Amino acid sequence: MHTVAVVAANQSVGGSTLVAWLAACAHTNGDAPVVALDASEDQALAGWARDARPDGLIAAAWDASCNAASVRGLGREGVSTVLIDAKLRPDDARNSEILDASDLVVIVVQPSGGGLDRVGEALDFVEEAAAPFLFVVNQATDDEDMTAATVVSLAQHGTVSPIILPRYATCPLPNEIGADDTDTAIAEDMARLWDYLCGRLAPAHGAAELTHPDSDDIAAAAHYDRPATFVVPEMVYPCHVIDITEDGLVFTSEQEVPPGARLRMNLPYVGQIDCEIAKASSGRMNAHFVIDDARRAELMGQVAMLVDYGRDQQRVQHA
Repeated sequence: MHTVAVVAANQSVGGSTLVAWLAACAHTNGDAPVVALDASEDQALAGWARDARPDGLIAAAWDASCNAASVRGLGREGVSTVLIDAKLRPDDARNSEILDASDLVVIVVQPSGGGLDRVGEALDFVEEAAAPFLFVVNQATDDEDMTAATVVSLAQHGTVSPIILPRYATCPLPNEIGADDTDTAIAEDMARLWDYLCGRLAPAHGAAELTHPDSDDIAAAAHYDRPATFVVPEMVYPCHVIDITEDGLVFTSEQEVPPGARLRMNLPYVGQIDCEIAKASSGRMNAHFVIDDARRAELMGQVAMLVDYGRDQQRVQHA
């Protein structure tokens, strides 16, 4: 059994909708039965499940009977996947139980001022619990500079999923999905994200094993990678981005680029990021982000300030 906590760094970043989609993807992939525990304030996920009755999903509110031991005990009852919809808040006794129960914590971030101002607070909770985690960028906007700055800044704190989810005009829940192109794209993106999360969970058999981009074993468990392109020096080549982490990214391509070479990565929903190859072997390359001081100050100042502000606020409240 695998347990994934989906933590919304702030209100209205799509955490509950994401849990509903991941539950549907888990069911489709045969990772069922799925239990979704709603630990959010509004209980939106539990309410939706009660009305929609989606196939393969057992949903309930996180109540007084829930703790890390009871969640882990669901595996003995035949449950394959547990998803927890949570928002970590100061002085909430549930925080430690949710994090202790989880094999992987997914911190959902929206690349906007309002979507970033509690990321640091969520990071403090997760790091204090020593819980494996990664970031998922959701509702990426047309402001590519802001999205790129968010991805680069978050990568300095931990792994960022290469599956960047755009802000769809509307994002229906799984039971509302239609046959038009937009709905098909949503379903495909969510399926890719679930595949990626499964790959992160697989190596440790229920405990996520996150990799540094300089590791010899580069994201070996990830069985989905994001198609992208890169330019070097003026030619465009296809590639697959496997991971974004530790101020860099890992990708594969038939066009191998030697260490020290500069390139410009074009990542879907993110835009262009300049990189320098640190390691290359058999079509797999590690690249570090290259941002000069002026550009870093321009693009990352606001993001870094918001992340650090959230962490500072958390420290003040516990002083």
